[in-house]
Amino acid sequence: MDESSFNSASYGVKKRAEGKNLLYRLLTAAGLTVVSVGFCLLVTIPVKMPGLITVVPIFLLCGIATAKRLLCYDIDYQLECGVLHFSRLYNNKKRKELFALTVKEAETAEPLTDAIRAEDYDAVIDMRGTKKSPDSYLLVYRAPDGKRTLVLFEGATKLIKMMQHYNTRVVFSPNLSH
Repeated sequence: MDESSFNSASYGVKKRAEGKNLLYRLLTAAGLTVVSVGFCLLVTIPVKMPGLITVVPIFLLCGIATAKRLLCYDIDYQLECGVLHFSRLYNNKKRKELFALTVKEAETAEPLTDAIRAEDYDAVIDMRGTKKSPDSYLLVYRAPDGKRTLVLFEGATKLIKMMQHYNTRVVFSPNLSH
């Protein structure tokens, strides 16, 4: 084993289409379809070339491919030397880091329960793959702008143990399914 495996842990989840995420995906796909068909009609009617209407399926396929690329993504958690990075991974190719936080500065990190109220926090960031995950955890920290932020994520055994190593007073680790 190399030395970096002792200082880092990584875990990824696939974002499922449910709730607002499903509605957002459907509206984006419908919007791209309407725009592409409208563009084709605006081009073909003034030019009076009905043969150009054959490009409509090409625009539709491009719109659907763009929607799939933008809306189907994985969420990746990486803990390196006490800093927890949250990223989106598009098509296993493009990684976009959303934010990072120092585990040592976390106020609370524990398994998610029904008693948590989102209204008690200035911001809520849901980084779970699905809302019904049995391994859901919450982490509360102060963002650089001073807002008290609640981050919801899915825990993995190695990730939680590493978090507990960096901040023993806030992380409780029950048995996880992975």
